[in-house]
Amino acid sequence: MIQRAHYLSQIEPFVGKPLAKMFIGLRRVGKSGLLSLMRERLEARPELAGRIVDVDMESLDFPFLDSDRALVQHCRKQVTDGAGVLLLDEAQEIPGWQKAVAALLKKGWDVYATGSNAHMLSSDLATHLAGRHIEIPVQGLSFSEYLEFAKVFGTALPDGIEERFWHYLRWGSFPGIHQIAFSEQPWRQYLDAIQNTVVLRDVVARFQIRNVRLLEDVYTFLLDNIGQFSTAKSIADFLKSQRSTASQETVQDYIRDLESAFALQRVQRYDLRGRRVLERSEKYFVGDLGLRTARRGFQTSAISGMLENVVFLELRRRGHVVHVGKIGEREIDFVTEKQGEIAYYQVAYRLDEPSTLEREYGALEAVRDNYPKTVLSMDRLSPRRGGIQHVWLPEWLLAGG
Repeated sequence: MIQRAHYLSQIEPFVGKPLAKMFIGLRRVGKSGLLSLMRERLEARPELAGRIVDVDMESLDFPFLDSDRALVQHCRKQVTDGAGVLLLDEAQEIPGWQKAVAALLKKGWDVYATGSNAHMLSSDLATHLAGRHIEIPVQGLSFSEYLEFAKVFGTALPDGIEERFWHYLRWGSFPGIHQIAFSEQPWRQYLDAIQNTVVLRDVVARFQIRNVRLLEDVYTFLLDNIGQFSTAKSIADFLKSQRSTASQETVQDYIRDLESAFALQRVQRYDLRGRRVLERSEKYFVGDLGLRTARRGFQTSAISGMLENVVFLELRRRGHVVHVGKIGEREIDFVTEKQGEIAYYQVAYRLDEPSTLEREYGALEAVRDNYPKTVLSMDRLSPRRGGIQHVWLPEWLLAGG
């Protein structure tokens, strides 16, 4: 099994500790695989022999686990003499699961769980786990992981790092795609199946949405406008122009629901001069670019937004808090903070036009501080200007591991 060292290193300090380790993220990004990796590590400990309980709520093996009480009873039946380890996949499928996990933690159990709902720990029931859990956001494969998975599974990739990057940008980062021999039609079918699961199961069913067509229209609009500022009003106005009526409130609800399933991620705008977050001025990025390909195909007109999307996901993977920056009338694609350190990033496709150079470098030069400033593009070489670093985007991705 391929080791995802980035995530395992985050989990390791909490192994055996009285905290629920929650792996949260979009379906099929590898959360179940992390549980399997943890099982391998825990099974290597002789003292845990026969004390590991697996519960996969996506299987058909646990129809009887319909309450918190049923989950606790099942665990105690499997381990009758003290505490054990619970590996719980898709925890949100069990009503009241938080109460069950809290009860097991009090009895000394070591708990690892996955979830595909961003709000699964924000309900009233989550008070039972207050201060007794950690969240580990899980994303699809990084570019370096993508190359590693392709090598292990024998995925036919084009020659050259840049060509492989375009392949990654087009097909996204779901690990399971590498278990299918590369061919455009089956890969599109696989991505379409994931998208149907996310939208139809995780959004429509969970939030009991009746107007599925309208939900899909909102989703499609945001996929077509990744990296662009969007508001509920602008979306509602566009839909009205397309003879699809929707109130701003309904559009906002649907966006929130898509965010809950991690299909979309929101980035707020930050005024660098006023030092405040600007309300109602946000960008949206897709949780995995493979979802965009499944619905909209690969459009060269959308490359700039897709490049921003892949950089945003990588910054989040590296643990950065991310905002879009505003300084006067200029925009900085990403302003990040990690452990008190701030950094600025501009993302561009090519820097071969003077106007593009001025837009990307000029915005960074307007920020009068000494924090790192970087321009990322698909140019192998670009002039260094005013202490601002330029990095070839695929190289920057690989440097992050």
